[in-house]
Formats: sequence, C-alpha cells, structure tokens
Amino acid sequence: RAPVGATRVAPADGSELLRVADRHTLGAAGVVVRDRLVRHHERNGVSFVLPSTTWLDVDVRIGEDSIVYPGCVLE
Repeated sequence: RAPVGATRVAPADGSELLRVADRHTLGAAGVVVRDRLVRHHERNGVSFVLPSTTWLDVDVRIGEDSIVYPGCVLE
C-alpha cells in the first residue's frame, strides 16, 4: 500500500524498474524520474540545454518554447 499522499505511477519501460536498496540506488532512481520529467516537458515544447544537470520537481509547469539552462533547479 502506498503512503498517504503518494501516487503510484506505472513505469514507461523496463529501464524505470529499480529496487531502491541503498543510497546509490536511490540516486539512480532520482535520475530515472528526472529523465522522465525532462522527456515530458520536451514533448510539450520545452528545450533543455543540458538536461543531465537540471533538477525538476514533479509539479513544475514550464511554458512552451521555454529554454532551461544548465544547473537549474525548478521547484
């Protein structure tokens, strides 16, 4: 059962199936979530200059034709 306030989301593909067993795999899971959020925003017309250095909160809204520069943290 999911904790209160948590949302269960199906994986987009097998690469998103991770077992978080330690701090290293927790970090790897964060990368998977970030990459999924970046792809979502890219499909909606947002450009990321260097997406691997960007951190996005799941509730962030970004307008179409926006450019997100390296090192941004969007909450």
